[in-house]
Amino acid sequence: MPCFFFLFSGSSFCHLFKPITINTTLTRLFQDATMFEFKRVPLLPNSTFKFLMSEQNLILLGLGIWLGAISVVLFLFLSFFRRLTKGVRDADLIKILDRILKEQGQDTQAIAELNRQVALIKEEGTKHVQKVGLVRFNPFKEIGGDHSFSLAVLDGKDTGVVITGLHTRERTRVYIKAVSNGKSEFELSDDEKKALSKAQKGN
Repeated sequence: MPCFFFLFSGSSFCHLFKPITINTTLTRLFQDATMFEFKRVPLLPNSTFKFLMSEQNLILLGLGIWLGAISVVLFLFLSFFRRLTKGVRDADLIKILDRILKEQGQDTQAIAELNRQVALIKEEGTKHVQKVGLVRFNPFKEIGGDHSFSLAVLDGKDTGVVITGLHTRERTRVYIKAVSNGKSEFELSDDEKKALSKAQKGN
């Protein structure tokens, strides 16, 4: 049988050991292998794993609540629709919806016509008498009382006339001056200007 010699450094002799068979060698190798412990190393730390699991649970819980809310809304809508169409056949329902759409179109046209008429009335309304201003005065000292006057009559665009009446003992003279957009092409007296200003301010 073969024998194995081991040479130790620092010594000048050899130790001769007994022959070792192959089976004995394998047995020792397996015994040495049992000395090692194999441990499973997690890919993520426990804290991180728990955090991810809790976050996933929150997401799943949120999705569940959302789906539940949608289900409730759909259930209520279907219940309302069934009550609305109770006793109505499909053909009748189509006719009803078609009639509603036609009536809606007619109502839309009617509303558009009403809006047009209202706009026209507003435009015409600006041409009516809307503002009036009156000033009484006495241009003659020998005549007592404020028998003379200036009257401004305007529409919504400050267009109209200023009427002035001068009263004397013999007669009363009346003058009319046109006003366009708050201005007159004729010279206005102080009393006429006061009447025009009153009318424009709505006093």
